Amino acid sequence: MQFANSIWYNRKRLTILPDFETIADEYYYSSIEALNLNNRNAAVQINQWVEQNTHHQVPDIVDHTRPDDDIYLLGSLYFRSDWQSPFDLANTSQELFHLRNGNARAVPFMHKVAVIRTFSDTAFTMVELPFGDGTTYSMLVILPENNRQPLAEWAAGLDGERLDDAMTKMTNQSIDLSLPRWEYNYAIDDLGGIFTRLGMSIAMTGEDESDFSNMFRPAARTANGRRPAWISKAAQRTCIRMNENGMEAAAPDAALVNIGGGPYAQAQRTIRVDHPFLYMLMEKQQGLVLLTGIVNDPAQADKTTDSAQPAPLPHKRRR
Repeated sequence: MQFANSIWYNRKRLTILPDFETIADEYYYSSIEALNLNNRNAAVQINQWVEQNTHHQVPDIVDHTRPDDDIYLLGSLYFRSDWQSPFDLANTSQELFHLRNGNARAVPFMHKVAVIRTFSDTAFTMVELPFGDGTTYSMLVILPENNRQPLAEWAAGLDGERLDDAMTKMTNQSIDLSLPRWEYNYAIDDLGGIFTRLGMSIAMTGEDESDFSNMFRPAARTANGRRPAWISKAAQRTCIRMNENGMEAAAPDAALVNIGGGPYAQAQRTIRVDHPFLYMLMEKQQGLVLLTGIVNDPAQADKTTDSAQPAPLPHKRRR
Protein backbone atom coordinates (compact mmCIF):
# COMPACT_ATOMS: atom_id res chain seq x y z
CA MET A 1 0.00 0.00 0.00
CA GLN A 2 1.35 3.39 -0.99
CA PHE A 3 -0.18 6.81 -0.29
CA ALA A 4 1.16 10.06 -1.74
CA ASN A 5 0.10 13.71 -1.61
CA SER A 6 1.30 16.78 -3.44
CA ILE A 7 0.45 20.47 -3.72
CA TRP A 8 1.07 22.47 -6.89
CA TYR A 9 0.52 26.23 -6.64
CA ASN A 10 0.60 29.14 -9.05
CA ARG A 11 3.76 31.03 -8.18
CA LYS A 12 2.54 34.09 -10.07
CA ARG A 13 -0.60 34.47 -7.97
CA LEU A 14 0.21 33.46 -4.40
CA THR A 15 2.73 32.26 -1.84
CA ILE A 16 2.15 29.25 0.42
CA LEU A 17 2.26 30.21 4.11
CA PRO A 18 5.03 28.58 6.18
CA ASP A 19 2.63 27.20 8.80
CA PHE A 20 0.57 25.42 6.15
CA GLU A 21 3.74 24.12 4.49
CA THR A 22 4.81 22.63 7.83
CA ILE A 23 1.42 20.96 8.37
CA ALA A 24 1.40 19.56 4.84
CA ASP A 25 4.86 18.10 5.32
CA GLU A 26 4.58 16.75 8.88
CA TYR A 27 1.01 15.42 8.85
CA TYR A 28 0.33 14.62 5.19
CA TYR A 29 3.89 13.97 3.92
CA SER A 30 3.02 16.20 1.00
CA SER A 31 5.44 17.72 -1.44
CA ILE A 32 4.84 21.36 -2.45
CA GLU A 33 5.81 22.64 -5.87
CA ALA A 34 5.58 26.13 -7.38
CA LEU A 35 4.57 26.21 -11.04
CA ASN A 36 3.79 28.66 -13.79
CA LEU A 37 0.27 27.38 -14.50
CA ASN A 38 0.16 29.46 -17.68
CA ASN A 39 2.78 27.09 -19.12
CA ARG A 40 1.55 24.00 -20.99
CA ASN A 41 4.29 21.97 -19.31
CA ALA A 42 2.60 22.46 -15.92
CA ALA A 43 -0.02 19.82 -16.69
CA VAL A 44 2.74 17.52 -17.95
CA GLN A 45 4.60 17.83 -14.63
CA ILE A 46 1.47 17.16 -12.59
CA ASN A 47 0.55 14.14 -14.71
CA GLN A 48 4.09 12.75 -14.46
CA TRP A 49 3.68 12.79 -10.67
CA VAL A 50 0.35 10.96 -11.01
CA GLU A 51 1.80 8.31 -13.32
CA GLN A 52 4.83 7.75 -11.09
CA ASN A 53 2.81 7.42 -7.89
CA THR A 54 0.28 5.03 -9.45
CA HIS A 55 3.08 2.85 -10.87
CA HIS A 56 2.08 3.80 -14.43
CA GLN A 57 -1.49 2.56 -13.97
CA VAL A 58 -3.03 6.06 -14.33
CA PRO A 59 -1.19 8.28 -16.85
CA ASP A 60 -2.95 11.60 -16.23
CA ILE A 61 -5.63 13.48 -14.30
CA VAL A 62 -5.23 17.09 -15.56
CA ASP A 63 -5.95 17.96 -19.19
CA HIS A 64 -4.53 21.46 -18.97
CA THR A 65 -3.92 24.28 -16.52
CA ARG A 66 -5.00 27.91 -16.74
CA PRO A 67 -3.24 31.12 -15.68
CA ASP A 68 -6.02 31.89 -13.16
CA ASP A 69 -5.77 28.49 -11.45
CA ASP A 70 -4.31 28.82 -7.97
CA ILE A 71 -3.64 25.47 -6.30
CA TYR A 72 -3.89 21.80 -7.27
CA LEU A 73 -4.17 19.40 -4.34
CA LEU A 74 -3.39 15.82 -5.37
CA GLY A 75 -3.61 12.57 -3.48
CA SER A 76 -3.02 9.04 -4.70
CA LEU A 77 -3.53 5.52 -3.40
CA TYR A 78 -1.76 2.51 -4.89
CA PHE A 79 -2.36 -1.04 -3.71
CA ARG A 80 -1.00 -4.32 -5.00
CA SER A 81 -1.05 -7.61 -3.14
CA ASP A 82 -1.48 -11.33 -3.66
CA TRP A 83 -4.36 -13.19 -2.06
CA GLN A 84 -3.50 -15.09 1.09
CA SER A 85 -5.13 -18.06 -0.63
CA PRO A 86 -4.94 -17.61 -4.44
CA PHE A 87 -7.36 -18.99 -6.99
CA ASP A 88 -6.07 -21.76 -9.26
CA LEU A 89 -6.07 -20.50 -12.85
CA ALA A 90 -6.84 -24.05 -14.05
CA ASN A 91 -10.24 -23.80 -12.34
CA THR A 92 -11.26 -20.54 -14.06
CA SER A 93 -14.09 -21.07 -16.54
CA GLN A 94 -16.67 -19.10 -18.53
CA GLU A 95 -19.97 -18.92 -16.67
CA LEU A 96 -23.07 -16.72 -16.63
CA PHE A 97 -23.23 -13.44 -14.75
CA HIS A 98 -26.83 -12.19 -14.36
CA LEU A 99 -27.40 -8.49 -15.03
CA ARG A 100 -30.08 -6.41 -13.34
CA ASN A 101 -32.00 -6.04 -16.62
CA GLY A 102 -32.57 -9.80 -16.74
CA ASN A 103 -29.90 -10.54 -19.33
CA ALA A 104 -26.88 -12.73 -18.66
CA ARG A 105 -23.43 -12.87 -20.18
CA ALA A 106 -20.54 -15.32 -20.01
CA VAL A 107 -17.52 -14.04 -18.07
CA PRO A 108 -14.45 -15.72 -16.51
CA PHE A 109 -15.30 -17.05 -13.06
CA MET A 110 -12.55 -17.96 -10.60
CA HIS A 111 -13.12 -20.88 -8.24
CA LYS A 112 -11.68 -22.16 -5.02
CA VAL A 113 -12.66 -24.15 -1.94
CA ALA A 114 -11.26 -22.59 1.21
CA VAL A 115 -12.08 -21.66 4.78
CA ILE A 116 -13.48 -18.14 4.42
CA ARG A 117 -14.99 -15.68 6.88
CA THR A 118 -18.63 -15.36 5.82
CA PHE A 119 -21.87 -13.66 6.84
CA SER A 120 -25.35 -14.12 5.38
CA ASP A 121 -28.84 -12.87 6.18
CA THR A 122 -31.97 -12.11 4.17
CA ALA A 123 -30.45 -8.89 2.77
CA PHE A 124 -26.95 -9.89 1.63
CA THR A 125 -24.06 -12.34 1.77
CA MET A 126 -20.56 -11.09 2.61
CA VAL A 127 -17.21 -12.88 2.31
CA GLU A 128 -13.76 -11.67 3.35
CA LEU A 129 -10.74 -12.45 1.16
CA PRO A 130 -7.45 -11.59 2.94
CA PHE A 131 -4.29 -10.38 1.23
CA GLY A 132 -0.71 -11.28 2.06
CA ASP A 133 -0.34 -12.78 5.53
CA GLY A 134 -3.99 -12.00 6.28
CA THR A 135 -3.35 -9.51 9.09
CA THR A 136 -3.37 -6.11 7.38
CA TYR A 137 -5.55 -5.90 4.26
CA SER A 138 -8.55 -7.76 2.94
CA MET A 139 -11.34 -7.39 0.43
CA LEU A 140 -14.99 -7.68 1.38
CA VAL A 141 -17.34 -8.91 -1.34
CA ILE A 142 -20.97 -8.05 -0.58
CA LEU A 143 -23.67 -9.74 -2.67
CA PRO A 144 -27.23 -8.41 -2.23
CA GLU A 145 -30.03 -10.95 -2.28
CA ASN A 146 -32.21 -8.54 -4.28
CA ASN A 147 -30.88 -8.15 -7.82
CA ARG A 148 -33.75 -5.90 -8.95
CA GLN A 149 -32.80 -2.77 -7.00
CA PRO A 150 -30.05 -0.60 -8.54
CA LEU A 151 -26.89 -1.52 -6.67
CA ALA A 152 -25.70 2.06 -6.13
CA GLU A 153 -29.06 2.83 -4.52
CA TRP A 154 -28.80 -0.28 -2.32
CA ALA A 155 -25.19 0.47 -1.33
CA ALA A 156 -26.13 4.01 -0.26
CA GLY A 157 -28.31 2.48 2.46
CA LEU A 158 -25.54 0.26 3.82
CA ASP A 159 -24.29 2.38 6.70
CA GLY A 160 -21.32 1.73 8.97
CA GLU A 161 -23.42 0.41 11.83
CA ARG A 162 -25.01 -2.24 9.60
CA LEU A 163 -21.63 -3.19 8.19
CA ASP A 164 -20.05 -3.39 11.65
CA ASP A 165 -22.82 -5.68 12.84
CA ALA A 166 -22.33 -8.01 9.87
CA MET A 167 -18.56 -8.10 10.37
CA THR A 168 -18.84 -9.05 14.03
CA LYS A 169 -21.13 -11.94 13.04
CA MET A 170 -18.83 -13.37 10.37
CA THR A 171 -17.76 -16.98 10.94
CA ASN A 172 -15.19 -19.26 9.33
CA GLN A 173 -16.80 -21.69 6.93
CA SER A 174 -15.57 -24.04 4.23
CA ILE A 175 -16.83 -22.33 1.07
CA ASP A 176 -16.94 -23.33 -2.57
CA LEU A 177 -16.55 -19.78 -3.90
CA SER A 178 -17.16 -18.61 -7.48
CA LEU A 179 -16.11 -15.02 -8.16
CA PRO A 180 -15.87 -13.21 -11.52
CA ARG A 181 -12.57 -11.78 -12.62
CA TRP A 182 -12.71 -8.11 -13.52
CA GLU A 183 -10.65 -5.10 -14.52
CA TYR A 184 -11.76 -1.52 -14.96
CA ASN A 185 -10.71 2.06 -15.42
CA TYR A 186 -13.07 4.68 -14.12
CA ALA A 187 -13.05 8.46 -14.30
CA ILE A 188 -15.04 11.07 -12.40
CA ASP A 189 -14.39 14.58 -13.66
CA ASP A 190 -16.62 16.41 -11.20
CA LEU A 191 -16.83 15.28 -7.57
CA GLY A 192 -18.53 18.52 -6.51
CA GLY A 193 -21.92 16.93 -5.94
CA ILE A 194 -20.37 14.11 -3.89
CA PHE A 195 -18.36 16.57 -1.77
CA THR A 196 -21.51 18.60 -1.17
CA ARG A 197 -23.44 15.52 0.00
CA LEU A 198 -20.55 14.72 2.36
CA GLY A 199 -21.01 18.10 4.05
CA MET A 200 -18.44 20.21 2.15
CA SER A 201 -20.92 22.53 0.44
CA ILE A 202 -19.32 25.68 1.88
CA ALA A 203 -15.94 24.74 0.42
CA MET A 204 -17.53 24.38 -3.02
CA THR A 205 -19.62 27.56 -3.07
CA GLY A 206 -17.18 30.18 -4.26
CA GLU A 207 -18.78 32.64 -1.84
CA ASP A 208 -17.26 34.52 1.09
CA GLU A 209 -18.26 31.67 3.43
CA SER A 210 -15.38 29.41 2.34
CA ASP A 211 -12.03 30.24 3.93
CA PHE A 212 -8.72 28.81 2.74
CA SER A 213 -6.74 31.89 3.75
CA ASN A 214 -4.50 29.98 6.17
CA MET A 215 -3.01 28.14 3.20
CA PHE A 216 -1.47 31.09 1.34
CA ARG A 217 -0.50 34.73 1.63
CA PRO A 218 -3.67 36.70 0.76
CA ALA A 219 -3.74 39.29 -2.02
CA ALA A 220 -7.21 40.67 -2.81
CA ARG A 221 -9.50 40.55 0.21
CA THR A 222 -13.25 40.58 0.75
CA ALA A 223 -15.07 42.82 3.20
CA ASN A 224 -14.52 40.31 6.01
CA GLY A 225 -10.77 40.46 5.52
CA ARG A 226 -10.31 37.14 3.75
CA ARG A 227 -9.35 36.37 0.19
CA PRO A 228 -12.20 34.53 -1.56
CA ALA A 229 -11.26 30.93 -2.34
CA TRP A 230 -13.17 27.76 -3.09
CA ILE A 231 -12.80 24.30 -4.59
CA SER A 232 -13.84 24.83 -8.18
CA LYS A 233 -13.26 21.28 -9.37
CA ALA A 234 -12.46 17.84 -7.93
CA ALA A 235 -11.71 14.76 -10.03
CA GLN A 236 -10.72 11.14 -9.58
CA ARG A 237 -9.26 8.37 -11.73
CA THR A 238 -9.42 4.73 -10.63
CA CYS A 239 -7.81 1.61 -12.06
CA ILE A 240 -8.65 -1.82 -10.59
CA ARG A 241 -7.40 -5.26 -11.60
CA MET A 242 -8.64 -8.31 -9.74
CA ASN A 243 -7.59 -11.80 -10.83
CA GLU A 244 -6.55 -15.25 -9.61
CA ASN A 245 -3.35 -13.99 -7.98
CA GLY A 246 -4.61 -10.91 -6.20
CA MET A 247 -5.53 -7.27 -6.69
CA GLU A 248 -3.92 -4.12 -8.07
CA ALA A 249 -5.58 -0.75 -7.56
CA ALA A 250 -4.57 2.84 -8.29
CA ALA A 251 -6.78 5.81 -7.39
CA PRO A 252 -5.43 9.35 -7.73
CA ASP A 253 -7.66 12.33 -7.04
CA ALA A 254 -7.23 16.05 -7.60
CA ALA A 255 -8.90 19.14 -6.21
CA LEU A 256 -8.46 22.52 -7.86
CA VAL A 257 -8.72 25.50 -5.52
CA ASN A 258 -9.51 28.74 -7.31
CA ILE A 259 -9.13 32.15 -5.74
CA GLY A 260 -11.41 34.31 -7.07
CA GLY A 261 -6.41 -26.95 -10.97
CA GLY A 262 -7.60 -30.27 -9.47
CA PRO A 263 -10.79 -31.71 -7.89
CA TYR A 264 -12.50 -29.64 -5.18
CA ALA A 265 -12.62 -30.62 -1.53
CA GLN A 266 -16.01 -30.95 0.13
CA ALA A 267 -17.38 -27.54 1.17
CA GLN A 268 -19.99 -26.60 3.75
CA ARG A 269 -21.76 -24.31 1.28
CA THR A 270 -21.50 -22.77 -2.17
CA ILE A 271 -21.41 -19.02 -2.82
CA ARG A 272 -21.69 -17.81 -6.40
CA VAL A 273 -21.12 -14.10 -6.94
CA ASP A 274 -23.11 -14.18 -10.17
CA HIS A 275 -24.96 -10.86 -10.12
CA PRO A 276 -24.02 -7.22 -9.36
CA PHE A 277 -22.01 -6.84 -6.14
CA LEU A 278 -20.19 -4.37 -3.94
CA TYR A 279 -16.56 -4.69 -2.85
CA MET A 280 -14.47 -2.89 -0.23
CA LEU A 281 -10.72 -2.78 0.29
CA MET A 282 -10.19 -2.81 4.06
CA GLU A 283 -7.29 -1.94 6.34
CA LYS A 284 -7.88 -4.39 9.18
CA GLN A 285 -5.84 -2.86 12.03
CA GLN A 286 -7.88 0.35 12.18
CA GLY A 287 -11.03 -0.95 10.49
CA LEU A 288 -10.67 1.58 7.66
CA VAL A 289 -12.46 1.38 4.32
CA LEU A 290 -9.79 2.45 1.80
CA LEU A 291 -11.68 1.88 -1.43
CA THR A 292 -15.18 0.85 -2.41
CA GLY A 293 -16.61 -0.13 -5.76
CA ILE A 294 -19.55 -1.66 -7.58
CA VAL A 295 -19.36 -4.28 -10.31
CA ASN A 296 -22.54 -4.30 -12.39
CA ASP A 297 -21.10 -6.15 -15.37
CA PRO A 298 -17.60 -7.70 -15.25
CA ALA A 299 -17.62 -8.22 -19.02
CA GLN A 300 -17.75 -4.44 -19.54
CA ALA A 301 -15.75 -3.43 -16.47
CA ASP A 302 -12.60 -2.60 -18.42
CA LYS A 303 -14.38 0.37 -20.00
CA THR A 304 -15.04 3.80 -18.53
CA THR A 305 -18.74 3.21 -17.88
CA ASP A 306 -20.99 2.67 -14.90
CA SER A 307 -20.47 -1.10 -15.18
CA ALA A 308 -17.79 -0.84 -12.50
CA GLN A 309 -17.67 2.28 -10.40
CA PRO A 310 -16.83 3.74 -7.01
CA ALA A 311 -19.51 3.20 -4.40
CA PRO A 312 -20.52 5.40 -1.45
CA LEU A 313 -18.44 4.86 1.66
CA PRO A 314 -20.41 3.65 4.70
CA HIS A 315 -21.60 6.62 6.73
CA LYS A 316 -19.85 5.43 9.86
CA ARG A 317 -17.03 3.03 10.57
CA ARG A 318 -15.73 1.65 13.84
CA ARG A 319 -12.66 2.91 15.61
